[in-house]
Amino acid sequence: MIQLMGDLSINDIDEKISDWMRDVKDIAKEQELCHKPPPLSSHERYFLGASLEKDELSLEIKSICEAAGLLFSKTLKSITKKVCDHGLRELLLSCSPDDDITAKNIGKESLKSRCLDDLQRRLMFKHFAIAQLSYNMGKCADMPIRTKRLVVEKWMETKRFDEEQDLLKREMSNYLMFYKTLVFRLRQRNNELESLHSDNDVDEPLLLRTYATLSRAPSIKHGKIALIKRVVLNRNIEEFEQLFDDLSDTESESDGDITDHDSESDVDEIGSNVSLNILPEKENGLESIIGELACGDVICWKFPASVSQSTLAGNDESNACSIIATLLGYKFLTNELDIQDDTISPLCLTWINTVCECISIGNMVYNTFRENLPHRYLSIEEAAELLSGLINVEVVNIFPIRFTDPYQPSTIVAQLAHLMNSDKSVAQLIIHERTSVFLSKGSKNVYFDSHLHPPYGAVLVSGSMLNLHDFCSYIWNLEAHDIHEFGNLVHTTYPDA
Repeated sequence: MIQLMGDLSINDIDEKISDWMRDVKDIAKEQELCHKPPPLSSHERYFLGASLEKDELSLEIKSICEAAGLLFSKTLKSITKKVCDHGLRELLLSCSPDDDITAKNIGKESLKSRCLDDLQRRLMFKHFAIAQLSYNMGKCADMPIRTKRLVVEKWMETKRFDEEQDLLKREMSNYLMFYKTLVFRLRQRNNELESLHSDNDVDEPLLLRTYATLSRAPSIKHGKIALIKRVVLNRNIEEFEQLFDDLSDTESESDGDITDHDSESDVDEIGSNVSLNILPEKENGLESIIGELACGDVICWKFPASVSQSTLAGNDESNACSIIATLLGYKFLTNELDIQDDTISPLCLTWINTVCECISIGNMVYNTFRENLPHRYLSIEEAAELLSGLINVEVVNIFPIRFTDPYQPSTIVAQLAHLMNSDKSVAQLIIHERTSVFLSKGSKNVYFDSHLHPPYGAVLVSGSMLNLHDFCSYIWNLEAHDIHEFGNLVHTTYPDA
């Protein structure tokens, strides 16, 4: 073991420097008292004013005034100015109800005591400095206070560098993650452009699906007409015949109607023009979904098996979980969805309708592009790309997390506490190739998973930020996740929300 000096080793250097830091702070406080003593009292100010008004002073009073001048130079100048402006009466009024003689005597004794204390403190420092110097010269001292101060400053500087190094590594990780995502998007866009310019390798239906959109706004239809006339009209594509038939029914619409429709958002158009059949009916049990108190303030609502991404409206084998989670995040930010905190009232119809609507639209988008999509779950970037014609989604950060980790910031609890600190926020969780979503509003959180949970369907879990550990623990048990298995927590924002 390396010995630095005496019994000080590398193992206990932090503890030793901490002791030195306390010594340095104590001496600094004492020095601060010398340079910044407590302000003068009203009696002391009056005594100084009355003394300075006289032409001749006794030796005692003169000594007190000189000592006070060293301690309170600025205050003494203001008192002298008041005396010159005949403001002594004002100083006496501040000593009320004491009379002139009583105020002088009280101020004199108090100021004398303070000056003696200051003189004693100064003598103590002089004695300490001489004794320290004597010990240093005789090599009997552990280490002079000046050297301790320098060591403590360098030690604190090293600690600050360590913190900055951690921050730099985190920024580097975020930087690499950003450009990794950007490269993925650029490659994906490059492949799309190559497919557009390749007539031999890509068949016509795939080319047509590249321009697919769910919007039924008249402006989109007229855009399709322009596209057909300029690009693909001479190819005699049979798939466009139905589009011409649909457009012939809308030629009689007025320009005023077109303008009104153009001002609506794509999401609103889907909600108003597409029949989703999502309104709950009494016979399907959606009006009586009662929450179960899991632990603490954590409540779980379990939908019937008919409400999930794989079963709603007769759907089968859907991998639309990422699209559904992204849509629900948008709906949560743009609508007033209050988070319930009781197990007596059934789950409100607003939540039920929103969940069913997001599952229906998500499955619709997925089924539209199913033939061109990989047979696996979609990343949030891929889901955002598919939804680009409907909503604007941005992926801010992707964090690798798990429930238990020696490095606290890598846990789901720490990352949720960090992300869910704004008024409203959204973060998707991808683990086991399944995507779910965390929604936060104020001090309350909601977790939603659109997959089947036999014998139930989708699940909705609520909890508070104060009980975040139990909230996440219940979710991990509900989804049967391994506490040591990693997943990705994706922080998303919606610029148009």
